[in-house]
Amino acid sequence: MINSGEGVRGHTGTLLELPIVRLQVQTDRIKPGRAPWRTYRPEVLREVDRLIATDDGVIGVDADGTEHVDVHNRTHPHTRDPKGLAGISVMSTGDYAALRDRYGAHLVDGVAGESILVEHVPGLARRDMPVTMMLRCADGEEWPLTGVHIAEPCVEFTRFCLRLSASNEVGDDVRQGLLDLGGGARGYKMVTGRSGIRIRRGDTLLVHV
Repeated sequence: MINSGEGVRGHTGTLLELPIVRLQVQTDRIKPGRAPWRTYRPEVLREVDRLIATDDGVIGVDADGTEHVDVHNRTHPHTRDPKGLAGISVMSTGDYAALRDRYGAHLVDGVAGESILVEHVPGLARRDMPVTMMLRCADGEEWPLTGVHIAEPCVEFTRFCLRLSASNEVGDDVRQGLLDLGGGARGYKMVTGRSGIRIRRGDTLLVHV
């Protein structure tokens, strides 16, 4: 849903109301090994019923209550975010459609590793994004997601998109891929402004653009 006029917290412009359609965690490092021979291994991704947002990052929870600490959570033994600056990431269905058009059907929804997938056919890449988004839960409560910044592409994910093997050389095709995957084409990262928030499918992300 797209509304024009007054938006989040009194801002003006265009307010995107984006339904959350998928939640997931990375149970371990998605790029194991040592450079330059690391590869992108999406099998560590796990779809979950809900997320619990904490000051350290997110925890995924299955329908039966089993918890899975995300690798970007500061408490994970192999944490990829010890400073706690990118505990939540967001991608849109439209951006996945663009990736599939460019690289192929192996770019299925969720494979980029985001925490939250939202439904938005036009995509969010290369938008002038706000530094704060708002999460609207099913009960009507709204919570800020702050420090929004681009999820920059890495060589390993770029090679995965291009169906290339690991190498000690970065070719022109990978360099071009890194450019094409920039600007939010692989999503955006942020942190929650409050601990203990429960995020579920059907909740809404409010993005002011």
